[in-house]
Amino acid sequence: MTLQLKTFRLFFVFQIIFVLSLSAQTNTSLILNQKILKEIIDTLTYKLEQNYVLPDKGKEMSTFINKKYKDGLYNKVTNPSTLADILTKDVLSVHNDEHFFIEYNPKLAEQLALPRDSVYWAEQLKTDRAKNHGFKNIEVLNGNIGYVDLSYFAYLNPESEKVANASFQVLSNCKAIIIDLRYGMGGQPEIVACIAKHFIKERKHMFELTLRNRENNYNLYCEPDSEYAGLYETPLYILTSYKTFSAAEMLTYFLKTEHRAVIVGEQTRGGAHNAPKSFLYKDFIIALPHGKAYSRTTKTNWESVGISPDIKATADNALEVAEIKIFENYFEVAKDSIEKNNLKWQLELLKAKNNRPQIDSIKLKKRIGTYSYIDISFSGNNLYYERVGRTKFPLVSMTENKMRLLGNDSFIVEFISNSKGDIKEIITYYEDGRKEHSSRDE
Repeated sequence: MTLQLKTFRLFFVFQIIFVLSLSAQTNTSLILNQKILKEIIDTLTYKLEQNYVLPDKGKEMSTFINKKYKDGLYNKVTNPSTLADILTKDVLSVHNDEHFFIEYNPKLAEQLALPRDSVYWAEQLKTDRAKNHGFKNIEVLNGNIGYVDLSYFAYLNPESEKVANASFQVLSNCKAIIIDLRYGMGGQPEIVACIAKHFIKERKHMFELTLRNRENNYNLYCEPDSEYAGLYETPLYILTSYKTFSAAEMLTYFLKTEHRAVIVGEQTRGGAHNAPKSFLYKDFIIALPHGKAYSRTTKTNWESVGISPDIKATADNALEVAEIKIFENYFEVAKDSIEKNNLKWQLELLKAKNNRPQIDSIKLKKRIGTYSYIDISFSGNNLYYERVGRTKFPLVSMTENKMRLLGNDSFIVEFISNSKGDIKEIITYYEDGRKEHSSRDE
């Protein structure tokens, strides 16, 4: 493995913040004094000036911190964690790079000191396994829409690659795919490319990853694999929010610039730099951005500006907006009335599931009774539907008058009332377009 590739295995490192207890901070053996403070400031300003990815900004940051130090504004700080927070805030006041931070964290310092040997990577694999390598949820939504919830981007290895491939292969027969990156954070660029290959037909240059003070850059490519060609033509939607960051943005940016995905949601956070953690002073840790991703297509990246959605929606509503858009698009190209009726049916179910009304028990109890061969009963604050001699199913509200069976979307029942508000009949609507009337027994 080349030095550049080893370095970029840390690209867009997932920001795992270890929260120390108050007692742990209080019992720290480090007591700040003027000598330690000077060493911290000298090291920080040197690193900013010599290593920060944007040289001009690094110089400004360094000058600003030095001035505050010389003015004595850090002299009264005695708590290491407080100093770390103040320095982070001051650096970011010059230029807001959200990958940058300083923290006092003895536990993390202990981990960073470990050699990158087989034992270390075995522990890293355990961590990734515990989170299913970032694949939080894979399912088929109503209407045969594939859904993948990605929380972070794990190190690429045979196991994580297998999980990524299997996650998308199981959805290869879906009408459309939604990748949920609303809470997607950072991680590794190699697995970003592994995911992208499922949606790109040809070999594509994704990003040039550059490091300050390094002559040779690392180029990341999307390498399609014919074994996973099932999704090349499948409509793709990506959900975003302000929390979408770093490696999650890398995937979003690439697929958007390739016109391969529709982005639904909010403007993303804007982090295109890499910031591996290193030692600042003893148990002080710094995440200092010293590299960036560069797109040959756009001649830039998403740093500080984020990625704009194609369809704006709040984070909470983005999934529903994407689902509705998928159904609307398919309805426009539906070839016959049967297909259109099926799409209308699925869309009605979708809207009902996402906007379920709350109906009080008094109104629900008015529906209790026998309607020809259908018994409606009430138990535990729920209505139940039972065809005579068959299994009883709980009913779920769709609208004020329509309900569906929990776990069975093949038909919907509507309760019809007279002018006095008394329920007189049930109309059963079937997925294939049939409709049945069942009068209430007197």
